[in-house]
Order: sequence, then C-alpha cells, then structure tokens
Amino acid sequence: MDNLFTTLTQEEQVSLKYHHFKKGETIFHEDDKCENITIVISGRITISSFTYGGNEVIYNTLLAGQVFGNNLIFSSDPYYRGDVIAKEKSILVFIYKKQLKYLLKNNEQFLDHYLKIQSDFGKQLNAQIKITFDDYTPVFI
Repeated sequence: MDNLFTTLTQEEQVSLKYHHFKKGETIFHEDDKCENITIVISGRITISSFTYGGNEVIYNTLLAGQVFGNNLIFSSDPYYRGDVIAKEKSILVFIYKKQLKYLLKNNEQFLDHYLKIQSDFGKQLNAQIKITFDDYTPVFI
C-alpha cells in the first residue's frame, strides 16, 4: 500500500502515536480545532454533519491509506466542519503540526507525497463542484 505512512523512515514511524477507535466512536466533533493530520491505517471513517432540516450530509468517507485534516491544519479557520466518526473498528495515526513541519523539511519523499495528496484533493474537489452544478436546477421566484 503506497500511502503517506509508507514514506516515513523506521525511526519516524516509531515516533508516531497510534489511536484505536471502536465502531461508532467520535474521533473529532464538529467545530473542534484541527491540530494534526490523520492517516487511516485501517478501518473506515466518515466526516459528516446535519442540515438545519435534520438531514445528514456526508462530506467524505476515508479508508486505509487516506489522510484527513491536511486541508485544515494550516488554515486560518482550522475547525472541523462535521463530526469525524469511526464507521468500523479503526486504527489512526495522528501527526501533529510541529512533527508535520519537521517531516516536510527533512523527508523529501514525505514532502512529495504530501504535496501530491494536496493537489489530488484540489482536483477531486473541482470535479465534485462540477457534478454538483450539473445537477443544480435554478429556481426563480
């Protein structure tokens, strides 16, 4: 599995903290401050919120090898827009901001892969926006 985690040296991997979550457990709540990026080692995670009408909106579903928090950690508004929930038993690795900066400066393979993740996310978001607008029907009052 080629993911951000595999770009770390053995020494870097040993310094990480693994977190185990049970199915249904909330990892972060909506409006919690994002202070780390998170790599999904195993399991399935969703980020979701509820509309004022009570409908659930799922922003993202993440599987092993995927990363979240990377678009918030350096943001001027670094707060989760939804609850982050383990949909099955999951193992996650948190990389806090100070450690992330160290890795970005000192591990070129990690830096390259991190930038690829950021770029791919931007492309994916643009594709989702196009799909959303294709399905949009304006209502004139």
